[in-house]
Amino acid sequence: MKNILQRGLIAITFVFISAALTGTAHAQQNNEVLKRMEAYRQRLVTMRSNVTYEKYESNLNDRESREGRMIYLKNGNTKYFRIDWSKPNESFAVIGDTYKLYQPSQSMLHVGKTGSAAKSAGASGPLGLLSMSREQIKSSFTIKYLGEEKVNGTTAAIHLELTPTGKQSFKVADIWVNGDGLPVQMRTTAPNNDTQTVLLTRVEENPTLNGPDFEINPSAGTKIIRD
Repeated sequence: MKNILQRGLIAITFVFISAALTGTAHAQQNNEVLKRMEAYRQRLVTMRSNVTYEKYESNLNDRESREGRMIYLKNGNTKYFRIDWSKPNESFAVIGDTYKLYQPSQSMLHVGKTGSAAKSAGASGPLGLLSMSREQIKSSFTIKYLGEEKVNGTTAAIHLELTPTGKQSFKVADIWVNGDGLPVQMRTTAPNNDTQTVLLTRVEENPTLNGPDFEINPSAGTKIIRD
């Protein structure tokens, strides 16, 4: 259950992180990155993209990966997020502070609060960014500019390295920001060198999306579990 929530919640972190890091980038004199990220944050209302998740366990030299489709909507103070994973078939959605995780192969629907989910998965890790304000982010990380790189072999992006100034479950995080100001890739590295990476491709900015698009409607007979 913990790993399932990580796959969903780290993707949400990835989408929201550009707004959270705006002030920090400025403090590190990454003015151009700041302008791009802030401009993107201001104009982004909805998003649709492909998403790839990879987890690497260094002690086993083992990689786990999966792909899916993600949608996002910002409506006032309420944020909507949904990701439909393939192989295995799972759907994860957040509306406000409530999440739903649907596993049709097991006929199970988990329902809970994102705050408690992040805490159970290790709030000091990348999931903890979900509940941190911009000022908390600014005081929790130092940012290092690592230059321009190609993401996925095709997308030009600026690579920023985030080093926690206090205790976190990861020792460093990296984000790659494209020319539009969107972090198209994010990677966190744990003290034991395990990594989690999220990559966005085929990004559509501000497609038409509505609240019902984020609702998960399980089939009849599905067991509902309140987490």
